[in-house]
Amino acid sequence: MTLTRFAYNGKRCPTCHNILENSKLISEDCKAKLQKLLDTYYPIEIDSTCSVEEKLPLMVE
Repeated sequence: MTLTRFAYNGKRCPTCHNILENSKLISEDCKAKLQKLLDTYYPIEIDSTCSVEEKLPLMVE
């Protein structure tokens, strides 16, 4: 579930993660940490085999 638009006027919109990834204001060290968080939690977020009740404790940690 997301609040972000997929496209606007026929052009694909960047995701929140993509905006941070492409930012020139964020250090490479911070980008690596953000990527690790994305790699850890995004699969949980999109897993259709788990209920919200199962995901919530994992996402809150």
